[in-house]
Amino acid sequence: MEPGDISVESIQHCRADLARLYGQLRQLNFFRATGVARSELPHSNFLKFLLTPSESHGLGASFLKQFLLRALRERASPQLMSELSSSSFPYARVRREEDYVDLLIVDEYLRFVVIVENKIDAPEHGDQLEKYWISIHQKFPRLKLFGVLLSPNSRKPSHSRYSAFSYAELAEILQREAAAAGIKPEAGVIIRHYIETLRSEFMDNPLGADLAWDMWQKRPQVMDFINNNRPTTQITTILNGLLNSERCDLEKLRRGREGPKKLAFVLKGWRKIRQFQDLHPEARYQSALLFWFDVGEKKVRLRLGGREEQPGLTQYLEKVFRSNPIFASHRITHEHGWMLLWSKQFLSEEDLSKKKREDVVLQLRIRWSEFWQKDVPKIERAIREPF
Repeated sequence: MEPGDISVESIQHCRADLARLYGQLRQLNFFRATGVARSELPHSNFLKFLLTPSESHGLGASFLKQFLLRALRERASPQLMSELSSSSFPYARVRREEDYVDLLIVDEYLRFVVIVENKIDAPEHGDQLEKYWISIHQKFPRLKLFGVLLSPNSRKPSHSRYSAFSYAELAEILQREAAAAGIKPEAGVIIRHYIETLRSEFMDNPLGADLAWDMWQKRPQVMDFINNNRPTTQITTILNGLLNSERCDLEKLRRGREGPKKLAFVLKGWRKIRQFQDLHPEARYQSALLFWFDVGEKKVRLRLGGREEQPGLTQYLEKVFRSNPIFASHRITHEHGWMLLWSKQFLSEEDLSKKKREDVVLQLRIRWSEFWQKDVPKIERAIREPF
C-alpha cells in the first residue's frame, strides 16, 4: 500500500488500538484533572504531606526514611546512614518555603537538615542554591547540612554540595513503600494518582509506548497519514487558503523577508501609507505593520504587530493604538523585536478539543469574514486618521 492509497477502511481498522492507547493516556487522574501535573508548587506541597510521618497518608515514616537513604547515600557518613536506617523520625519536621526553600527537612535529634529544591520545567535562578545554603547554614549552624536538587531528569546541580535526585526515583520509592504499608483505600487512590502522574509526565509510559510501537509496526502508512493530518496542520492549510486573497499582499511579503512567521500577511496599500514611509524608509520592501496567525494546539489567534527596529515608527504606532478607544482592551506587549498591538481569537481550546472538523472550518471562515467586515475598517481608520 502506498501512502497516497490510505482508505477509510484502513483507518477504521486502527480504531481498537487507538481506543486502547487513548484509554491509557486519558485515565481519570486527580492531578491532571486539576491542571497541576507539571506545577512545582502543588508537587512541593504534596511531597511535604508525604514526607511528614504524622500525616494521614498511612505511610508513617517509611517514605521519608527511604527518600533520605537514597538522597544522602553519597554524602552522609556511615554513622548517619545507620541512624537513618533505624530511626522512626519522631523529631523530624518538613517545612515549606522557609527562607524561600521549597522543602526543608530538619531533624535536630539526628542533627541534620536537608534543603530540597524542586525544579520541573524552570531553570535555576542565578546563585539561588548558594544563597539557600548560606541562609540555612546560618540558621542551623550545629546541624549537618545537605542539599538535593529534585528534577524530572536528575538534572546536575550548579552547586557542588547538592545531589541530583529524579522524579523516577521518587516514584519508585513511593510505589514500593505504599505497597508495603498496607495503607487505607482512600489514601491509596490519591497516592496511585500521584505515581501515575509522575510516570506519565516525567517518565516513559511502558504500556502506552508498547501500544504506539505496535501500531507503527502494523500500519505505518495509516500512522503517517494521521501524523501528517493533525488538526494544527489542517488548520494551517485552511488558513493558507484564506490568505490567498486579492486583499492580502503575500508576494511582496515573501520577497520582503519578513522573518519566521509562516502565516503572515499585510494588507494591500499599507506599504504606501505616508506615515509609514516617513518613519520607516524600508516600507516599500518591509511592512511596518504585519498580521500573522499563531496556530497552537490549544488556540488559534490572529495578531497585529509593528517593528521595533525604527524608534520613531514604534512610538507612532504605540501612540496610535493607546489613544484609540477601540484598542483599549488590547494590552500592548513586546516580543522578539515586534510590538504586539492587537489580537483576535479565531479558535479556543474548547473549539479545538470538542468541535468536529466541519464546524471548525466554518468557524474559521466566519471569523475571517468578521475580520474583514468589522476589524479591518476600524484598524485602517485608526492608522490613516490617527488623531
